[in-house]
Amino acid sequence: MSSPTAVPRTRVGLAGRPRLLGPTTDLPGGGRSAPLRVPHGHPFFFDHPLDHVSGMVLLCAALDLVETDPAAPGDGWRLHTRLDFPALCELGRPVSVRGTGDGAGPDGLRVDVTQEGSTTCGGVLRWTPGTPPGGPAVRRLDPTPCRAELLHRARADNVLLGVPDEQEDAITWPVLRAPHDHYLAGSGGRAHSTRSLVEAARQVTTMLFHHVGGRPADTQMIWLGLTADLPYVCRTEALALRWWRTRIRGSRFSVVLDLLHETTGRTLGGVTIDVTAVSAAAYRRFRQRAADGGAS
Repeated sequence: MSSPTAVPRTRVGLAGRPRLLGPTTDLPGGGRSAPLRVPHGHPFFFDHPLDHVSGMVLLCAALDLVETDPAAPGDGWRLHTRLDFPALCELGRPVSVRGTGDGAGPDGLRVDVTQEGSTTCGGVLRWTPGTPPGGPAVRRLDPTPCRAELLHRARADNVLLGVPDEQEDAITWPVLRAPHDHYLAGSGGRAHSTRSLVEAARQVTTMLFHHVGGRPADTQMIWLGLTADLPYVCRTEALALRWWRTRIRGSRFSVVLDLLHETTGRTLGGVTIDVTAVSAAAYRRFRQRAADGGAS
């Protein structure tokens, strides 16, 4: 992949991360692929029971594949992506992560995650030079973290949102920096990473369905799509996610979020997560049908 040389690239620190990919193989005609290694029991990815491979695992595996390239993006770069999740990725079955230049442009990678011939995640990751956010790097007051159960998390160290500021037209959540030794920490624990910002957006989406949409706590949310324009590494702590109030109705919904510099109010990027929300009973029926179909 080619890139401008004026902006230095510093690799995102990989210390402490589970290896989500097996050995990488070069593909004929360009590109590379690797088997997925599902991190069973990992304190971030599996801090609560899951009956499938989560969208966060697939996203992080795709980013890991990007980072196998010596010119992988890092400080001073932005990630632009659109990923679709057409099917759940099942536990206990082989998964392949493949990256090619097909239709991705000179500074992008087309990523497809496949399982038994079917795509479970696919889209383009593209990166461009960015500019550091202006304003104070450290927030003045430490926010009170949200309760983990509101975000479908069990461990407090996986909570990336502070208690929200609710206004008539918008709700804003302070984004907490992951602990320095956490999987999501960027650049050796001194920064936010693309991974942590997407996880924070996922947590907002989860909280919205319960807090604003009034859905029961056992409602299951399944990713359908992810669109993001985010810093690959962001060293300021003073970040927030803002959601402009809209009606949450029906089983499918797109949560559109702005990433802000909390002090200056400057927009630093954005994330949209498309989800479907189903009751616990409906989800059990859906999973049973999938199991019956897989056994036939």
